[in-house]
Amino acid sequence: MSLQYLISLHGQFLGKWFEIARTSNPNQEGDCAAFDFTSGNNGIDVQYTAVRSNFFEEATGMMTQEGDTAKFKMTISSFEEPVDFWVLELFEPMFAVTYSCQNISPTHRKVYVWVLGRQTTLNDINLGRVMHLLNENFGINYSELTNIDHNDSACYALPIIEPGNPIILPGQCDESLQVLPNFNATAFSGLWHQISSYENSNSDGTCVRAEYSLGNEGVNILNSQVINQRLVTIEGSATIISNDNSAKLQVVLNTPGGPSTPQELWILASDYDHYAVLYACTDINLNEKRVLSWILGRSRQLSQGDQSAVNDVVNSHIELNYRYYKPTDQSFDGCFFYPEASDQPVVFRGQCESVNVQAMSDFKTNEYMNKWHNILSYPTRFQDGTCVNAYYTLTNNGVNVLNSQVNDQRLETMSGVAVPSSNDGSAKLVVSFPVAGSDQTTSTDYWVLDTDYKNFALVYSCKNINDDEMQVNSWLLSRTKSMPIEQEQRINEKINSVLVLDEKYYKVENQSEVGCFYFPDPQPGVPFQGEWYEIEAYPNAQQSGHCRNQKISVVDNSRLNLEFSSITDQFLQVTKLVATQSTNDGKLSITVTDANGQVTNIPFWILDIKYNDYALAYSCVNINSDFRSVKSWKLSRTRQLSEEANTAINTIINNNIVLGNEYFEVIEHSDEACFYLPEIEAGEPIILPGQCDTTIGGILDFNITAYAGRWRLIESYGSEFQGGTCNVVEYTLQSENSFNVINSQVVNENLESITATASVASNDGSGHLRLSFPNGDEYFDFYVLETNYLSYALGYGCVNLANHQRRIYSWKLSRTDTLSPEATIKINAVIDNVQVLNNRYYYQIDRTANSCFYYPIPNPNSSVKFRGQCDQNIVVHNGFQLEKYLGVWYDIQSYPSDFQDGTCNTAEYSQGNNGVHVYNTQVVDQTLVSISGNAVLEPSNDGSAKLKVTFNVGGTDVTTDYWILKTDYDHYSLVYSCRPIDDEYIQVTSWKLSREKFLRPEDEIAINDAMNEIKVLDQIYFVNRYQSPKACFYFPEPQPGVPV
Repeated sequence: MSLQYLISLHGQFLGKWFEIARTSNPNQEGDCAAFDFTSGNNGIDVQYTAVRSNFFEEATGMMTQEGDTAKFKMTISSFEEPVDFWVLELFEPMFAVTYSCQNISPTHRKVYVWVLGRQTTLNDINLGRVMHLLNENFGINYSELTNIDHNDSACYALPIIEPGNPIILPGQCDESLQVLPNFNATAFSGLWHQISSYENSNSDGTCVRAEYSLGNEGVNILNSQVINQRLVTIEGSATIISNDNSAKLQVVLNTPGGPSTPQELWILASDYDHYAVLYACTDINLNEKRVLSWILGRSRQLSQGDQSAVNDVVNSHIELNYRYYKPTDQSFDGCFFYPEASDQPVVFRGQCESVNVQAMSDFKTNEYMNKWHNILSYPTRFQDGTCVNAYYTLTNNGVNVLNSQVNDQRLETMSGVAVPSSNDGSAKLVVSFPVAGSDQTTSTDYWVLDTDYKNFALVYSCKNINDDEMQVNSWLLSRTKSMPIEQEQRINEKINSVLVLDEKYYKVENQSEVGCFYFPDPQPGVPFQGEWYEIEAYPNAQQSGHCRNQKISVVDNSRLNLEFSSITDQFLQVTKLVATQSTNDGKLSITVTDANGQVTNIPFWILDIKYNDYALAYSCVNINSDFRSVKSWKLSRTRQLSEEANTAINTIINNNIVLGNEYFEVIEHSDEACFYLPEIEAGEPIILPGQCDTTIGGILDFNITAYAGRWRLIESYGSEFQGGTCNVVEYTLQSENSFNVINSQVVNENLESITATASVASNDGSGHLRLSFPNGDEYFDFYVLETNYLSYALGYGCVNLANHQRRIYSWKLSRTDTLSPEATIKINAVIDNVQVLNNRYYYQIDRTANSCFYYPIPNPNSSVKFRGQCDQNIVVHNGFQLEKYLGVWYDIQSYPSDFQDGTCNTAEYSQGNNGVHVYNTQVVDQTLVSISGNAVLEPSNDGSAKLKVTFNVGGTDVTTDYWILKTDYDHYSLVYSCRPIDDEYIQVTSWKLSREKFLRPEDEIAINDAMNEIKVLDQIYFVNRYQSPKACFYFPEPQPGVPV
């Protein structure tokens, strides 16, 4: 490249040169830039000055000259290494073009170009010469250079002000500054978060906020900040002081201990919904002013678009500069504070997910059950009474929760269900309670932070109220009604370890005798068991059912045999007891022996009796020092009380302080209530006396179209046609009134099915279907008793037998593998109203993954689909060495695949830019068909050979697993892939690969060993991929000039 030859260095080049334009240069990015070259002792001293973002910058160094040439080497503080500084052209005496060029690779170079001038602009003639030089020597246009701004604004340098100091600038406040026009105070109202601000003594805390609301005389202001986890607020007001309704406000803050001095506040810009830039300026003296500014956001962080809009505002005002702005801490820690303790629920700023709280691990649910007394707790709206307690009972579906409290000497209870919220064994539960007056439920976290199961439990709950606040609840529970003193230190240590737990929020619960006293209310529907034609009775947890009777026989002068019978859930229950009496005053004692052999004597006093008509019985047992259990029974010799009996019994009750008619519950003795079913084991045929009930009909307005589709059998009455597992019935609509029906089940890992047709048999649009089976003249009437079509259905059928008997069939169906609690409730409601249906007769259908698995019939022309889900725990080759695996592999045998229907299948793997390049080929009709893709090795700690392969199929990228189960790299490889088709089926593909066009016997053995551990890999599905010369022959595409 031809360079300028410098004859007179001092006369031509020394002195100050303004930078007019330059290429992009990360080391020199300011405006108002200039070089100043002066003669030094060892060369040329260099001073480079610029103004970047209105702050003065300076770099110094020196240059050395190569002889008398125009080649300089510049060492300057703005560059990490010395750079060439060659003068390409010197348009003396006013302009110069200099450059630096550095090779960074065999094909690329890095070039810096500076256009310098003794003045700050180029005239048109010299501009043309510069454009020619740039194009001729570098192939770039002048427009690709950055023009250096030398106007007053660009050259204005702000003073350096250390953080923590007020922003004091030279000059006076500019009253003509443009602010937001047509200010809308209503739209501006609401909460604003301070993103950053100039130094301000009124907001030196964290999580600074301002909340604006319209008042009678302007805008009310509430400023807040967090200092040492304490919320500090300042109130104030603002009025618009502009004549054109622009956003010039006068603000008065009621600063504690200070004067309420008015301060102008200008809103420079805002979109009202996302961001705002505020400004204030005060003249200190004739030469200085103090500037304040705030960047606000409706959220704690500005979006990229909003930040760009704010940048435009800041960059358009010289007095605003990001170097002066101090970011405001709006993090969870910065915004967290302890609110004042009160009788209201404890609400913290932040979100539950941000609180570092650990539930107890290895939680023993069964040991946690039974009664807990609430000793201390955070205030909550749902527990405003006294004697707050909780009782937990373990069931198959979770934990039943019964919360109780006393309000105005009345017992209030709430029942719910708790289930684990994680499967890690920790004490994280979710408790659901019904919402009064609706069929909805509300759920709450219930985390046990610590418990010894025998004495105390510390419980925590948190719920996000909105995006900014969370409500925390906590309870200290005890097995007794007092604080477990010996555990107090342990409890306090756990409380102190959780940020949102503090002893000042816990209120003491009243567990005194006075606080726990209540008048019990009648509780109709409580299970109760009584005898001797029991007409009415107090509720009793040990006695339940209807149609309760008692048979009494004399043993001797002091003992009676009592045989109690009742109907519970349509089954007869009989209990035999012995009653004794020591006197003739009607005071009996019943001896009860429980399952553990423990004997209990229960008082059974006869308060009044007419031996051939009625009796009034009473019992009272002390439960503990706080409670007694009172029971009473109205007995009759017939199924109803006579008028005389009612009068006599009521007289006794009215004169007895502990008895009241409001507590008695009517015991039903109708024929329906006294009907009971025989004892039959679930799964056995349900054969009952009598003929089929023709009044049992299907669901009204049956929608045959909505009912179509796949149903899974969850529970069933016994049927000899259902000896397998994982039963499924598929209804396919054939016409507007008929189905094609396929019933299937898994037997010994084989799928068995039977087909039928079903047509609507009702004339009233109800769910009555008639099923016809092939090779048979008989039909079966199937009734859909209940369904919501989307998730559950209850089916029923009945066949009359000889000897005045009938056989009952019933099926609980679901669209998924389980019935939801809501579905179970709906189905049980129907079962409870159909006399021949009872949950005790249903047996559970095995729908586990193993029971639903079966081997499909091999089809070499169709992909292999299994029922189940892809096993993520299949053992693959560990310590995988990708480089050794690269190269060509021949497909010897493989599962059928949509993209492998040819012969001579081959895969070639090579290192690519973004992983492994995959090139698959096969021969189809003597034509070579290929497809290329890319494979990426999944990260792992043990070098697992799990890859993801992506092919472009029909314009769409398709990614599948490619797991190498076993390989020796040199001879064989067993590859596996699995993808879910839907929530029930998966597609499995596998390949036996070889480096040669055959597998050696020892390779076959190694592959078979690996396959034996994997259920979905079976030799019956592998298809031979022929690798013979004939199978591999194809006609190549013609290429002119290339030998065939």
